[in-house]
Amino acid sequence: MPNITSSIQDYCKKINSRITYFDIVSIAVVLVGITFLVTYFHNEEQKNYKDIIYQEGAQQVSGLSEDNKLPFGSKSGTTYTFSWCQGSTRIKEKNKIFFSSEEVAQREGRTLSKLCKK
Repeated sequence: MPNITSSIQDYCKKINSRITYFDIVSIAVVLVGITFLVTYFHNEEQKNYKDIIYQEGAQQVSGLSEDNKLPFGSKSGTTYTFSWCQGSTRIKEKNKIFFSSEEVAQREGRTLSKLCKK
């Protein structure tokens, strides 16, 4: 098995160049920059999902109780409602999407259901 280090050195000699300290520092700076950007954008994306709580079938995610007061709507709908509103039982459990507040639901472009009166 050939020695990898000597192969790289031989290759550098063939192209008449050397890897300098500046090259190593440049590569390190680029890698750190890419890591920072990926982490930053990943964290920004996660912030957008913290305000919405999904419910899967009969089992609820994030410990929501049956008598919750959070607004919710259908995944495919454009309105939101509350558990005490008329017509709120028409939304199937698997299609429910919960919001942490009315402001979050409105920010998502949803309006209060016409069947719901506070």
